[in-house]
Amino acid sequence: MIQVEGLIYEYPTARALNGVNLHIAPGSVTALVGPNGAGKTTLLRCLAALERPYAGVVRIDGVDTAKNPRAV
Repeated sequence: MIQVEGLIYEYPTARALNGVNLHIAPGSVTALVGPNGAGKTTLLRCLAALERPYAGVVRIDGVDTAKNPRAV
C-alpha cells in the first residue's frame, strides 16, 4: 500500500505539492494525470525517495521513506 499524507514540496521559486493525500491499495491500478507543471513528476520522485518533502509523510508498505529511503 502507498500512503501519502499532507505532502508538501517546495522548489526555490514555487510550491509544487501542497498538502497531497493519497492512498493506493495493493494490486490496484492508478493513473496520475494533470497539466504540465502540476507536480506529477515531483510526486513520483517523492514516492521513490529521490526527493525529500518539506512536510508530510510517504509510506510504502508501512515504511516511512524519509526514515528509511533505501527500503523503497
